[in-house]
Amino acid sequence: MVSVALIAGAFASWQLVEGKLLQDLGRHRWTEPSSQARSMLAIRKTIGKRRRRAAILARHKVVFSEDAAEGAQGGFPNYTLGTKRGSGTFGQVFAATIQKGSQEEVVAIKFVHCPPSCHLVMQEVQVMTEIAELQAAMRDDCCLLHLLGTRKVGDDMCLMMEHCDGGDLSIRSFSESAAAGLARQLFMALAFLHHLQWVHQDVKPANLYLKNNCLRLGDFGAAVRFGQRSSPAGSFHYMAPEIFKEEAATSKADIWSAAMTSFFLVTGRVLLGSHPRDARLWWEKAMFYLDEIRERCPPSWPSHPLLSSFMAGVMQIEPDLRPTSLEVMRHEWLQCQLASDGRDAMATWHFNAVIPSLKH
Repeated sequence: MVSVALIAGAFASWQLVEGKLLQDLGRHRWTEPSSQARSMLAIRKTIGKRRRRAAILARHKVVFSEDAAEGAQGGFPNYTLGTKRGSGTFGQVFAATIQKGSQEEVVAIKFVHCPPSCHLVMQEVQVMTEIAELQAAMRDDCCLLHLLGTRKVGDDMCLMMEHCDGGDLSIRSFSESAAAGLARQLFMALAFLHHLQWVHQDVKPANLYLKNNCLRLGDFGAAVRFGQRSSPAGSFHYMAPEIFKEEAATSKADIWSAAMTSFFLVTGRVLLGSHPRDARLWWEKAMFYLDEIRERCPPSWPSHPLLSSFMAGVMQIEPDLRPTSLEVMRHEWLQCQLASDGRDAMATWHFNAVIPSLKH
């Protein structure tokens, strides 16, 4: 039984934390007095949700089952497991070679630990299944990572996906022309994803891959349906300001993240700096990034007016002022690079025939 002294001590500790929250909110320069009360309530909710989420993750740590690789063979074509390519909160990704008749094909296999109470894995499978159906209906590329098959083995879900030989974009930089081409493909991918009524929530260079010099948006583990409430998700450097304030994620949050990603592709660096070392709590980091957003966004390049205009349009602090993914694709900075892209026919076909038919 929990002692009365322990409960009293916990309550006293919360009072100290709450007092510090109120002090910091009083000093905060970015929010208006009329919004401080809402920010306080949002931060209280965030602290509680973050603690509950940490407890869930502690109970469901990723333990990769070596039997999963063998068990998955029954549901997939015969394959040879290769090197590990990456890992995340719930799983790990390996390269593999499958046998198709007399030929071999390289694929990626993601082994995801899937406890019964974890719906995130099944949600990722749902997103990728809907993407596969859309791609089959279009008979063409949506700039979204292709799902080739799934297999449940014990507590592990095995996802077979296309292998992207170019790797991700997290440690690469590009010319302005090349960056514009990749940004156009990214917003095209978001147009299709938003057409399916999904918000990605974690758009960043590490989740963008290249296959035959064409972009693929992947990692849909944080995706949510339009209108679905969820805890804040994503990476701080690419997170939209409304997410820091515990507002519901919408497609406009993806637009902000894609804008930050476009900045990275052009410059090779993140726009927002790292939070101070003494900022340990989530709300402290959130306040720091909100201040930085206010001071640094949008960036401007006097010698590159089209790029500056593009950034000013997509980096609107108010989500309602940001354009949709379809509207972004009509910006001149993205359109003026079509002639030098080398894939004019495909890009123009997508823009003129497919994109206008989508309805948000």
